[in-house]
Amino acid sequence: MITRFVAWGLSSLLALFGCISLYYFIPIEDYLRTIPVTMNTNYELKAEYEPSPGKNVLAVESSPDTGIAITVSPNDENKQGNGTANFTREYKSGTKVSLTAPATNNGKNFYTWTKDGNDYDINKSISVTMNANYTLAAVYVAPTPGTNILTVQSSPDTNVSITVISNDNNTQSNETTNFTRTYKSGTKVSLTVPEINNGKNFYTWTKDGREYDINKSISVTMNANYTLAAVYVTPIPGANILTVQSSPDTGASIIVSNNDKYGQSNGTTNFNRICISGTNVSLIAPYTYNGKHFSKWVKNGSDYAVPTFWGTSKFDLTFFDVKIRVGLIICIAIFVTAVYLLNRFLINRAVTADFLVETEYEAKKVSWPSKNEYWGASVAVIISVVIIGVFIFVVDMLLAQIRQFIYLR
Repeated sequence: MITRFVAWGLSSLLALFGCISLYYFIPIEDYLRTIPVTMNTNYELKAEYEPSPGKNVLAVESSPDTGIAITVSPNDENKQGNGTANFTREYKSGTKVSLTAPATNNGKNFYTWTKDGNDYDINKSISVTMNANYTLAAVYVAPTPGTNILTVQSSPDTNVSITVISNDNNTQSNETTNFTRTYKSGTKVSLTVPEINNGKNFYTWTKDGREYDINKSISVTMNANYTLAAVYVTPIPGANILTVQSSPDTGASIIVSNNDKYGQSNGTTNFNRICISGTNVSLIAPYTYNGKHFSKWVKNGSDYAVPTFWGTSKFDLTFFDVKIRVGLIICIAIFVTAVYLLNRFLINRAVTADFLVETEYEAKKVSWPSKNEYWGASVAVIISVVIIGVFIFVVDMLLAQIRQFIYLR
């Protein structure tokens, strides 16, 4: 009886160890976050992020200026607390979070907090219970409204018709590039450009010389002087546009394997890349961004994922609001099957049974160590395991940094 119990236990442990090794030591998330695409047409790829189950996301913003230092307590699930707006934090449902905004910022006075777009509290220090996803914004106003200049340009051609919503101080709005408009500080201005101009396709907006937005219609709050430029590109025969986005937050750093027609590769969402038709491009999204974890890729509006042995987030099963990855179910099936096969074809064989019986008989002749010997040996083993563990950890971190450096080159 003891022999059979030991045999069952050993076979179960062996099968369990194999399943755990497969499921946890293979970088499954790398496969899910890394996708290949062959540029045989225009594609729009979006990396979607979502909060963990049972958790809610708090988005903290400021208006009209960003970069305001907000005091946040307690730390969230990712050990993050204070931050400079705009930022997000992820909390367990029901957590009470306190926030404090400074009285003044950039020459403006604190005015009010808004919650999901509605007035919430006029006190600088507030609290909110995280029973849903919330967006809190600290609103500041200038004591004496000034004026700011908006310069609107286009590249490489001028004379592009720009639709401007909100007349400026001189009651001027729409115009053809290049032109300027003067607005009161804090005015929100919306601009729209045509899809095609002079045989060229709209590519992106730049703001003060940096990539800003890939949408034709944009808005900007005039809290400083800005230069916005609509960039157009000549259609290249045999080339396609790859649009890379992230949701719900933009600004995620995406690794792109190959340079596009203009020598550009990696970027922060949202951005475009122009690739020669047939080019194979791989994209890697970060595992976490702004307190949210990677969920899935969306290609042209439909879920897109790389089929693997483990399944993907597209094929996750949900039971009682708990997501279970198909790969985990496969591992459980492998474990049960392995235990059955080990016992059916190994343990029940006469040769194996004789071996186990003889092993049990010989084990009774063993002279077991004393308590002090056990203690000394255990301490030695624990110290050795700690030393080896620290060594492996250090080597793993070094290799991870080297790998990240190579990818980001």
